[in-house]
Amino acid sequence: MQISKPTPHSGLGAICRNDSGDVLGTATWKHAGSNNPVATKAFEMYMTMDFAAQCCFLDVIFESDNKKIIRVLNGKEEIPNIYVVNIIRGIQYRMVLFRQVYFKYVGRKGNVIAHKLA
Repeated sequence: MQISKPTPHSGLGAICRNDSGDVLGTATWKHAGSNNPVATKAFEMYMTMDFAAQCCFLDVIFESDNKKIIRVLNGKEEIPNIYVVNIIRGIQYRMVLFRQVYFKYVGRKGNVIAHKLA
């Protein structure tokens, strides 16, 4: 009899704020099956973009505490590996859903509430 290991799961979270810092919406997701932190953070960005589009936000700044993802999305670094390519392309295709879109790196301290949600 072979016993398989459980699939890893990650909790993902997003907070949408206006330019005054007021919370406009929050979302959480459970992501199954990734041991790759870059892929997980990319998927989190993908889901956050979907959420922002569903909320009809037009001018957006997406923040992440993952420097690599932000650098890739800002065209300053190549896509890190084959597992992340399709997620990054999905993010890039979703950019047309917004009037203005920016990607910004924030350290872990700038992302505390989203981590607590997740």
